[in-house]
Amino acid sequence: MFMLYNAVLRKFPQKLIDMMKGTKYVTTVHCINSGIIKLSLATQLLLRNAWRGSNKMKLPLEFAAQDHLGRLGIVEMGFLSLTIDKRAAEGYAAGGVLSTVLKITRGDRSSGACIAPLSFYIEEEEVLIPPLAYLERAGNPSVEFTASGHVVNVVPVTITVNQHSETIDGLIERRRFLHMGMVNNLIGEVERELQPLDLLIQTINASSANGGSSANGGSSAPDASGIAALKGTESALVIFCQSARAKCKEVRHKHTQKKNDFIQFSHVEGGLYLFCSVCTFICSVLSIKGNLLTKSRHQVVGESSPN
Repeated sequence: MFMLYNAVLRKFPQKLIDMMKGTKYVTTVHCINSGIIKLSLATQLLLRNAWRGSNKMKLPLEFAAQDHLGRLGIVEMGFLSLTIDKRAAEGYAAGGVLSTVLKITRGDRSSGACIAPLSFYIEEEEVLIPPLAYLERAGNPSVEFTASGHVVNVVPVTITVNQHSETIDGLIERRRFLHMGMVNNLIGEVERELQPLDLLIQTINASSANGGSSANGGSSAPDASGIAALKGTESALVIFCQSARAKCKEVRHKHTQKKNDFIQFSHVEGGLYLFCSVCTFICSVLSIKGNLLTKSRHQVVGESSPN
């Protein structure tokens, strides 16, 4: 399977790409990468040098000369398998026209993950490097003879592992942060839309408590007649505002119950449900406000028109 994963990441060979018919192994690649990152933190770095050998290795042109920025390397798009045992690398390199061994110097933050205990070939002491590692030629190639008498081309290389890769836990936590930001923003938007209704309810109640401005002063001002037209709707408005706030509270509680269960935030359905439910409330608020204003205007026009 590793050939398929690397074919997806490297986008070659084309034969394998065509055979997969669009399969990207996105989740699998992320999970493997996450495991490598975690395991690399527990990998000992007693030996700085690791090796990679191949009898069909054609070095990239980027290793031949510096570019206009002075760089002398390439980015490895796929998973990179190395070994601590030089003889194992020489064994892979022996017997080919392009017999090449990369002598790779690792750093504290670029150790890779030792997967020897998990490998079928324990004796190879395999080290796995995650995708997007940078390989830089660190010196001139040299020709060496292996213990079995084969000639190999040894190329010194330094490696820098991608420092921006995240574990699955990190990706989900970031998704959770963005998701909760959306929750709070939408709930805040609902609250802002409800505030004018709160003010309207207070005004209606105050008008009722004073006995109505029209009854006391005989005023036919637009505001007074508009409020008079809305009397009797305050109970429905109060119920609506309470239900909207209760729904927002329920949504927030649902998405903040247990931090350990934050994997639910990776589900698209949860985000769509939240978005649709809250937006429905926003639309309802806007609709009610529009209807009330229209009713108020009609009442004012009706009272001010000559008979």
